[in-house]
Amino acid sequence: ERTRDLLERYLKLVPHAVGPRRLLGGIYLQMDEVSTAQTVLEPALETAPDDVPLLSLTANAYSRRGLHKSATDLLTHALEVSGGAAEIRTQLGLSELKAGRAERGRRLLEEAFDAGNGHRPAGNALILWHMRAGNDEEAVRVGRQLVDTDPADISARNLYGSALVGAGDLAQAHVQFERILEADATFQPARINLAKIDRLRGEPAQARRRLDAILADSPNEVETLLEMAALQQSLGQPDAAHEWLEKARSADLSAIKPRLRLVEFLLERGDHKEPARRGC
Repeated sequence: ERTRDLLERYLKLVPHAVGPRRLLGGIYLQMDEVSTAQTVLEPALETAPDDVPLLSLTANAYSRRGLHKSATDLLTHALEVSGGAAEIRTQLGLSELKAGRAERGRRLLEEAFDAGNGHRPAGNALILWHMRAGNDEEAVRVGRQLVDTDPADISARNLYGSALVGAGDLAQAHVQFERILEADATFQPARINLAKIDRLRGEPAQARRRLDAILADSPNEVETLLEMAALQQSLGQPDAAHEWLEKARSADLSAIKPRLRLVEFLLERGDHKEPARRGC
């Protein structure tokens, strides 16, 4: 807060200072005060229209406000003046995906990944895109390349393991998640993913033990609650599954995923009125 206050006071004295505006805008973005960040950043573009970090930050604000065309325009210019920087190409690719231009977004991410010799942000985004598109083998390929580039990156290894699960290679996925826990026994995504593998292998008791252990430490962990619901559903216990979905929704009322999963569950049960009535 002190840094923010000092920057605001300085800008009242020197309103055209680009550096302080960039810093202050970044602080507001971190605080999730996106509209304020946009207001701070935009005037600096008139003074420094080719400042790549400034263009990137402003595009971030636009994208988070749903102004995808404005974000894309800024990032296209930033890509040109940066000489094709992998970071900017990745950001532009993500912006295109958010705008619904999936193929162009994927192509930009692949270019960033290749140009950056396994650029991690682009690789992470590509894995998720391929998984959502059902391109499991491509997701595995990108994940393997990320892990080969940086074997110590447990977040990348977790994504690689998730891609392996999607491709049906549960044994190799299990190896990846275990390796993560050898490095960091508290890494929750890997613990949850091991429970998911247990469920998929038809080992519900082992899955339940893993999930209970996680919930003992983190009772409001949304992903754990959702996996518990999936476990109950796989056991043919829809009422228990419903209860766990409600817990997941209540654990984070701002999260979209548990709300969507609850709506899907209710619709699958033939309850078309409840989601609308409750505003799920």
